Amino acid sequence: MPHSETDQKFNILIAEDDEHICLALNAIVKKAVACEKIVLAEDGDQAWAALQKFKFDLIISDWNMPGLTGQQLLDKTRQSKEHKTTPFLMLTARADKTSVITAVQAGANDYITKPYEKNILVEKIHNLLAQAKQISSSIDDLQQENASKNQDESQDIIQYILSRFKEGKVELPILPHVYNSVNKAMEEDDDSFDKIVSIVETEPAISATLITISNSSFYRGASVNQTLEQAISRIGLKATKHYLFMIEGKFLFKSEHRDFMIIMKKLWEHSLATAIISRTISQHLKKGDMDVLFSMGLLHDIGKLPLVNIMIELSGKRDNIDEKMIHHVFEELHTDIGAIMLTQWHFPEEAINIVKNHHNLSDKDNQNCDILIVNLADMLSRKIGFSLKSGDDLIIEDIESAKLLNLDKPSLETIINNAQSELEETQKQI
Repeated sequence: MPHSETDQKFNILIAEDDEHICLALNAIVKKAVACEKIVLAEDGDQAWAALQKFKFDLIISDWNMPGLTGQQLLDKTRQSKEHKTTPFLMLTARADKTSVITAVQAGANDYITKPYEKNILVEKIHNLLAQAKQISSSIDDLQQENASKNQDESQDIIQYILSRFKEGKVELPILPHVYNSVNKAMEEDDDSFDKIVSIVETEPAISATLITISNSSFYRGASVNQTLEQAISRIGLKATKHYLFMIEGKFLFKSEHRDFMIIMKKLWEHSLATAIISRTISQHLKKGDMDVLFSMGLLHDIGKLPLVNIMIELSGKRDNIDEKMIHHVFEELHTDIGAIMLTQWHFPEEAINIVKNHHNLSDKDNQNCDILIVNLADMLSRKIGFSLKSGDDLIIEDIESAKLLNLDKPSLETIINNAQSELEETQKQI
């Protein structure tokens, strides 16, 4: 679709060693996107040199090039603070499935195979640029909302944090690579069982954990699974994907800073508890997709992770970064930052909505079943002691989401007991 003159103008880097393909890509991008600058590089070395001079909104790169290969260029961008989050679209040969898996694991946002269809290429370019624009717009909205509040010490810190996001100076976590590769394989091919097995088996520790989970009380069958194929067959492809995020995602909740290690540990325990309770509520009510809700429980507070990293940075510069300030920053920003992260990770709108609104039940639009389940699971995990906040004062039958889901005290106690048993077993498994 041709661009209009009022569109935002973008800087795009195209790295392709085949001159004819490079010129064709240039022509397509010029017609489809309002560009301030398009830089053409005939190999990875030229592309990296360009990245040292300019900031780009999108990188389109061939995989097989002289000098720095596409993989090496991708690795360098993801290791660079300036370009770590720049959208990266990889071009590869149709038969080169290994490169696709490797690229996704290394942090490519999307890929397209040669010979590519022009309309698919344009759609992918538009999607990547739109997501980046949406993230920037979300930060603008947060800054305006914060500016309208009474400016005290805490609001000053929040404004500083938002400015850091706006300037691209905050490192957002990268989607775990095995999970990301499996997710791409499932999106690309309905008959993806063998491909998923081949991806997961490259990580023996993850494979072993999946086998253990498949033999847990939640899935246990007549026989004991001994192979990854048996494990994934019993668990199912969709549930396997969500378990992969749990297994790999645990390592996102790490900090080398001594004073923040406990915070990260509690955040992980809270997320895992919320995931298991979300699934248990779904089973009890026979509503919602329990595998999706498990994943949403894991992700509901994901926006706190980059905020912790900023608070660590600020703790070395300011004296007022105490527990009260950290909780205030979390309360003000974590749902919006979480929604931004899921947008960058290409999660569906339904998932983004759950993360953004799981604390906002005053709006009737946010009282759908999935949001209510995650909200209730979040509160119940606090009640049983898995949270940064104490839940001692919570009366479970008075929780608003419990009432809206028509769950009485005996039902809630049953859910808690069942979830606690599964949580203990899961903690041992991982």
